[in-house]
Amino acid sequence: MTPTTTASSENIDFACGWRSLARARWLPFALLTLGTASNVIYAHTPLVAFAAISGVTLNRRPAIATALLIWLVNQSIGFGIRGYPFSATAFIWGALMGIGTLLVVAFASIRSGFSQSPWVGHFAWIAIALLGGFILYQGLIVLWRIQRSQMDTS
Repeated sequence: MTPTTTASSENIDFACGWRSLARARWLPFALLTLGTASNVIYAHTPLVAFAAISGVTLNRRPAIATALLIWLVNQSIGFGIRGYPFSATAFIWGALMGIGTLLVVAFASIRSGFSQSPWVGHFAWIAIALLGGFILYQGLIVLWRIQRSQMDTS
């Protein structure tokens, strides 16, 4: 067997393994369980991390559904158990968190060409998705704060 054949075989094995993981029924449930557990332990679920991991590992529709369910559980626990106020500001922040979560899932699910290669490219894409997702999510919050401060001064 030549080195090229071995590398090609590894790429095919990696792609097949990753596709089967993306279609696994237990993975969205596991992510939802972890997201809920993290919300019980700490008030602020790391939505960016769950959205990025969902987008990278799952197919797009299950990734969006999983990330939105994690966000919905976060909001339900916040308003139902933790006593977040039923105010316009709280609902706007919740909506911003939901929109940011969707944007991160959409970004992470792009899966660039190098992310299809075994391990190194894939883990590089996970790191890029996490960092880019964080910048995207926080950027949305910064834009909202800038917009809000401009509205308050006029």
